[in-house]
Amino acid sequence: MPGMNTHRPALFCQLALVLAAFFMNSLPGNAANPANPNNQNLPFTKKGKAAELPVVTNVTASSVTVDGRTYEVSESTVVIVNGEKATLGDLKAGMQVSVAGSPKKFGKTRNDTIFKATRIIARTDNQLAAKAAEFNKKAEEQARNARNNNR
Repeated sequence: MPGMNTHRPALFCQLALVLAAFFMNSLPGNAANPANPNNQNLPFTKKGKAAELPVVTNVTASSVTVDGRTYEVSESTVVIVNGEKATLGDLKAGMQVSVAGSPKKFGKTRNDTIFKATRIIARTDNQLAAKAAEFNKKAEEQARNARNNNR
């Protein structure tokens, strides 16, 4: 039965065409993209809370306060400062930080709730917001120039 497997190459070509069409329509700047009706390639910008990390406001011998939340720190809590393993004593007020944890004891308000920290990642340079603002300014300027060049 030599004619049994002749449909596989055609099926493979059809699948390749469908995938190519899908990826071509998902490219930025494509006229088929309804989110970009003027076919403009605009740069990405970093805005909102995603561009800014919360800041450490208080550090005690067994806890750290970040963005109004108090996190208890135990010996199993992993603390990383500037990519290197550290201790709670290495954290200082004003550092940008990302804390992973869960509620330990619920209070009546968010400020009364005690959290248990499992991982704390901090940065000593508090320049992330300034860098994001500078990036956004450059991106908006590029977008303005791109719009002016398209006219």
